Amino acid sequence: LVQCWMQESRWDRAAASSDRYLKRFGYEAKSSATVLFMKGQAWQSARNYDAALEVFDDCLERYPKGEMASNASFMRGLCLLQLDRYPEAIQVFRGVPVAFPDKLALVESAKYWEGMAYSFASEHERCLTLMQGLLKKHPHGYYHVDATFRIAFSEHALALYDQGITSLTAFIKNHVDSSYADEAKLLLGDAYFAQGELEDGMAAYASVSPESTRFFEEGYFKSGKALKLSERYEDMAGHYQNFVEAYPKSARLPEALHHLAWLKQHAGDLEGARLAYWKALDEYGDDAEKSTVLDLILGLHKLYDGDDRETLSKAW
Repeated sequence: LVQCWMQESRWDRAAASSDRYLKRFGYEAKSSATVLFMKGQAWQSARNYDAALEVFDDCLERYPKGEMASNASFMRGLCLLQLDRYPEAIQVFRGVPVAFPDKLALVESAKYWEGMAYSFASEHERCLTLMQGLLKKHPHGYYHVDATFRIAFSEHALALYDQGITSLTAFIKNHVDSSYADEAKLLLGDAYFAQGELEDGMAAYASVSPESTRFFEEGYFKSGKALKLSERYEDMAGHYQNFVEAYPKSARLPEALHHLAWLKQHAGDLEGARLAYWKALDEYGDDAEKSTVLDLILGLHKLYDGDDRETLSKAW
């Protein structure tokens, strides 16, 4: 029954069924170790990482030499990682190859996730070294794509932009269908921008798939910022107008409208800018899904002085 609830993603039911099994048959039954481990998996899948960690600790305490011990140890590391307890997670992942050297796939996984723990902790140099070692030992292993991307990510994070550009370009070329491809394109744009190569950077941003909403929009608005800083105002207007027309449901739509209103202000059309802000606020001000409405409010606020500004402030 526990397995059935797991397959249905009913994590609370799976955990409850585990408890009923263990209460009825005890912890010495043949399948008890597996059932207890599955309870930990259920809580981990439900994102109740504290509860999952407690179960995996219990599993290791009760069955330190059992068949589930290696998996329980590894899962402890993942739970600690998900709880942002990076130093503890690193220690657990380091211990897996020592305690279970014959579990080759698990050893590879532990090494990869140790590197990820360093990455999440912003210890990018350690992550880079570890991922390079992992890729050298397992060039075609389960994590070879993930490790290749994390190497490029780490180089970028360490401001090794020339290396990062080379690594990111190669990754994008060799792993077109990877789930990391669009993030790599965004990072490539960032690296080019950091080197002052704006056109190459904007080209990289433009290559991000719109389906990767967060990365696509981040790159799109960074390109808009570059157009503003380089005083290419006509291009900037077209850039944001295209966004407004193509992505009317975007949460960042008000931000694009803010930039278009700013362009009117910059051109000296103060009244036109005010009307643009008011129109945008009238249409999107109460839309809870448009998270960048504040840009409109702050932009409009700057267009009024004295008593008018004070009155406007009170209105919000």
